[in-house]
Amino acid sequence: MPSLAISSFYLPVFALMFFVITIRVGMFRARTQISFGDGGDKTLLKISRAQMNFTESTPIALLLFVLVEYNGAPAVLVHGLFAVLLLGRLSHYLQLTGALQPIIFRMGGMIATFLSIVTGAVWLLAS
Repeated sequence: MPSLAISSFYLPVFALMFFVITIRVGMFRARTQISFGDGGDKTLLKISRAQMNFTESTPIALLLFVLVEYNGAPAVLVHGLFAVLLLGRLSHYLQLTGALQPIIFRMGGMIATFLSIVTGAVWLLAS
């Protein structure tokens, strides 16, 4: 059975990233006393949308990449998939929440996310 050592390194990184993103939303909600929805607050809308986007796209990618590693893909491919996804998710999140200004970071983040997902899916189908 493969060790899944690469996945075992990256998955906790994504878990911690999700934790930080979620805590940030929770703290903002507590500070503004908006427990549901966005209450018309544009900042809450941005950070909660960033959290939702992370939870919508990241799990399928992580599952694919674990399967890619499990099925014997070269380590460079597995590291590449995880690294591109990580940079993509980080770039997208930082632009959407206002830490990075040019929209190219958000677009680049989505392109990186989709590219890594499609690459992982194609590799699995072809292997």
